[in-house]
Amino acid sequence: AGVRAERLEVFVHNGMLTIRGTRPELTETGSRPIVRECHWGGFSRSVLLPTDVDPDRVAATIVDGVLTVRMSKIERSKKIEVKKA
Repeated sequence: AGVRAERLEVFVHNGMLTIRGTRPELTETGSRPIVRECHWGGFSRSVLLPTDVDPDRVAATIVDGVLTVRMSKIERSKKIEVKKA
């Protein structure tokens, strides 16, 4: 959350979704923090996909700091209609 779109990379490769990015260090002014956690720098998350995904039909959007990734799976089987000759 809170990462700008230009600081993100999203890609699908070999059945895995990977999200990489960087968060800049934020400096607080005016108040002294009681607790400070490390939420800056580079990060990477990979998720093994349960099915094959068409890499040409992957879309990523970010709205209010929330990243949404939509993927279309590849159909491996298809019902064939039998026609009368």
